[in-house]
Amino acid sequence: MTSAQSRAEAAYLRMLDGVAQRAARMEGRVIASHWPFAGSDYRRLLVMGQALAGWDDETSPALWRPMDLLVDGGPRRVLELSQRWAAAKPEPISEPLRTRSGSGF
Repeated sequence: MTSAQSRAEAAYLRMLDGVAQRAARMEGRVIASHWPFAGSDYRRLLVMGQALAGWDDETSPALWRPMDLLVDGGPRRVLELSQRWAAAKPEPISEPLRTRSGSGF
């Protein structure tokens, strides 16, 4: 693992910690995590994404609920499943192109 990868994971886990602190207020909400795809020349962390029309793949391992963060190992598990989902597609845009072709998204 590179130091950039370690820093990105640490930042992601801090973000998940913030969600965990508010988990009770978000009870029942389903969150779809994103792990950034980065080219070999990219040197910063970029986290973005918004599913304006809903999440397309209900079988994605990157779907979770805020209360999932409160169990032992929960944040690390969410991170790992988000990374697995990101690596499952050849390009970040693959899923939207598959499901949103011609929709304007």
